[in-house]
Amino acid sequence: MMSKRLDPSLLALLRDPRTRASLVLEADTEDAAGVISGVLVEPRSGRRYPIRGGIPRFLAADDDHRERGVDYARADPSARWKNAVRRHPRLTRLLQWLFDPAHVSHRRRDRLLADLPPGALVLNLGAGVKRLPGVRSINLDLDEYGHVDLIADGQGLPLADGGFDGVVMEYVIEHVPDPRALLGEACRVLKAGGFLYLTVPFMQSYHGNPGDYYRFTRQGLEHYLSDYVEPVLCRPFGGPASALVNMVKEFLAVLLCCNSPVLHALLAQLLIIPLFPLKYLDLILVHLQPAHGMAFSLQFIGRKPG
Repeated sequence: MMSKRLDPSLLALLRDPRTRASLVLEADTEDAAGVISGVLVEPRSGRRYPIRGGIPRFLAADDDHRERGVDYARADPSARWKNAVRRHPRLTRLLQWLFDPAHVSHRRRDRLLADLPPGALVLNLGAGVKRLPGVRSINLDLDEYGHVDLIADGQGLPLADGGFDGVVMEYVIEHVPDPRALLGEACRVLKAGGFLYLTVPFMQSYHGNPGDYYRFTRQGLEHYLSDYVEPVLCRPFGGPASALVNMVKEFLAVLLCCNSPVLHALLAQLLIIPLFPLKYLDLILVHLQPAHGMAFSLQFIGRKPG
């Protein structure tokens, strides 16, 4: 189990996910490095949420607060080893560079972060192993991946209203059965004028971890999110070349897998290797006006009215 210091700015923002009431920290231990292990208690109901290794944990099964994490029984065959790898950020970045079928640029996201005022705080929701560059951030996910600060369900955030200057969700909302609950929670914790940045798949193949429910066109995404924020930008993220690489490797994996889900999952990764140089055509193609019609994925920026 990894250990880390509990971020004081996070502790001040934590709330009971049901009532939004403030929580009281009952620390059992604090080591020399300041790593806290203990319990957060909602005083009125007595509900208790553990902190282990400096990470508050809000996932529960029914009312007994046993952690759920990722349900591997419903996930793709590759989900178990992918989640194991995600506990090691450097290895994850290397494997993503080699096996990611899409070429993408984070320039617009990083510009948003760089323009924030000193002391701004960003929620990286569904973060996995990603740390956002040059900004104070809280990493939230369903499992204890590398760099995760808070384990919770995004559809019921244990966080105070208006505590964040920005919310980042990269390839997250397609994995949630009820994106409206997730988006409503993301906007609730945003300050007025704060930004929502997200990326979503369009022509990406199914990737359940544990589930994969939705795809979005540019027009559909703008319409869908206008109920929550004022749209600023919506454009291709991974472009047509990335979509082509993804579809070709998936077609070959289906063709050659002999109807074995495990072999399909393995081939779907390995077949990227001979094809992945093609994705760099998106350095040009992603900027062409028709690219949104065959984009691998889209990126969206919106602002919370204030």
